[in-house]
Order: sequence, then C-alpha cells, then structure tokens
Amino acid sequence: MTKNDFNKLPECVKKQFSKPLTALYNYLPTRQTANEMQWKVRRFVWRFKDGDHTASMFAAETVAKNIIRLYGDTAKDLTFVCVPASTSEANRKRYKDFSAKVCAITGMKNGFSAVAVSGEKLAIHEQHKGEKKFFSTRTVELKKKLLQASKVLLFDDIITKGLSYAQFAASLESAGAAVVGGIFLAKTVIS
Repeated sequence: MTKNDFNKLPECVKKQFSKPLTALYNYLPTRQTANEMQWKVRRFVWRFKDGDHTASMFAAETVAKNIIRLYGDTAKDLTFVCVPASTSEANRKRYKDFSAKVCAITGMKNGFSAVAVSGEKLAIHEQHKGEKKFFSTRTVELKKKLLQASKVLLFDDIITKGLSYAQFAASLESAGAAVVGGIFLAKTVIS
C-alpha cells in the first residue's frame, strides 16, 4: 500500500495499523522460489485454510502460546475474534474448533459466535479496457451485544498489507469493541 493509498483510508481504519500486529511465520507467495522450510510453512497455511483438523489444532496451540507470551495474565480479559473467511462454511470449518482451542488454552472469551457470515465473497473480475470490478455478496453480521465493551484480539491466517484486518477491526470498534491488536498465522513476505 502506498503512502497516498494509506492517506485515503478513513481515520478509523488508519488507527488500526498503530496497534501491535504479530505474525508467527513468514509466508512466501507461490510465484517465489522457496526452500524446504518455506514450503512446509506454505503447506501448513494451506491445510489450515482448508480446515484440516490437525493443522488447526497445531495452529491453535502455537497461537495460544504466543498470546500468553505477549499478553500474559491479561489475555483472560480479552475476546478472541477471527477475521471472517469468505463463506459461512469456510468460516465455520476454519475457525470454530480453532477458536475454541485457543480460548481453552488462554482463558480468553471466544468471540466466534459474535460474527456471522452469509453469502460468499467473490473474486475480482477483469473487464474490457483493463478495468477491474469487485463483486462481493458476502455479508458479515456482528452481534453487538456480544462485542460491546469487549477488548478484542483479532486473528487472521495471513496478513499481506493488513487492510482486511484494519477494516474489520474498525467495524468491530463501531460495534462497541476495543481492538487491542492482531495476531496472524503468517505474514506474506517478498524476497
């Protein structure tokens, strides 16, 4: 994201970037050559995104250990919320058991039920003359009663520019939550 693009963002979105953001692994896009370890990270992230139970439970333990390392006993005062996946099914498959495990280990409040996804997020479509159109029929409903006055730690599987995290964090804050930061399974890196 360029400085000019950043400056065009609403203030409520911009302020999210000043909060602590922690990524546990580096993720190389597939267009880049990767070594054996980088391929392990790629496959792990892909399995997690596909809802693989073993990958999900390993990710939950790893994320929980890092939350405890970062927040200590104050983690018990936080609500754990995941940036929603593209569909309701993907969201449930990817995050329901994962969130429950993270919260069981850390003592955090599980915010999984505070976010409902309906429809699905569609891809960017190329139009003639090089124009791009964005189509999205996904709806994300926030259950404000479950979020009001909550201190929220957001999770997402991959952070690239951080815009999805920041926009969703701003939505949570408009629903009455206070987002303290984000934790991510991996961060996209360009070598």
